[in-house]
Amino acid sequence: MLTESHLTEFRTKGYTILENALDKEELELLYQESNILSNHLMSEGYDLTKDLGCIIEPWTCGYLDPLETNEYKMDRDRYSRIRNEIYWPNTCTTTASRIILDKYGRTWAAQLLEQTNVYLLNEQFIVKPPLTRSSFEWHRDSDYYKEQSHREIPSVACWTALDEVTEENGTIQIIDFLGLSTTIRVPSSTVVFMSDKLLHKSTNNTTLKFRRVYMVQFSTAPLLIMPDHQPLALAIHTAPNRTK
Repeated sequence: MLTESHLTEFRTKGYTILENALDKEELELLYQESNILSNHLMSEGYDLTKDLGCIIEPWTCGYLDPLETNEYKMDRDRYSRIRNEIYWPNTCTTTASRIILDKYGRTWAAQLLEQTNVYLLNEQFIVKPPLTRSSFEWHRDSDYYKEQSHREIPSVACWTALDEVTEENGTIQIIDFLGLSTTIRVPSSTVVFMSDKLLHKSTNNTTLKFRRVYMVQFSTAPLLIMPDHQPLALAIHTAPNRTK
């Protein structure tokens, strides 16, 4: 659980940082997923930087078999069953969907967004290969939404360092709600929680090693495209489905 100090910092600054957020097993699971998806794309001839901008989306990168319907985008059980296919070793006592929906969603995001019901909005791995000039300019996450109604729905991004993150290997720089500038330097297993209204950018990886980050976003309501009520990305209520 996040402390009251974390929640106050998030309200006043637009971000807060939680170190040692994941246990060893959870960190290893997301780390291996990042490697599996990255290796798949590179084996298919993709350049992670030039072709993908270092962003790897689990559902659209081609690793999972094509799906006949989009029901997984709004149904927790369907999402979980398919999502766990990426990496789930027999020795693992948890699953990716449990980490994402229960730990990130029902625990942390619910605290930060100050409501019990939150929705999984999007997830991606951000993998910066060695010596890559791939950076994201100053922006707020809500800037990417075309519809004003979507921009008005509060959301939180949970930016998780799967490797140690430094100025040299591609970190994020923040200008918080108070106008203060901060460069993030954190060990692996740290989560930086960012409001959709927080101004931030990322830097290049100038080292000889890969830098891996997992980012998942949650919103207070589903972001739907009208008139068909289709999700903009994902729109999964994090609470377990009710049994019929």
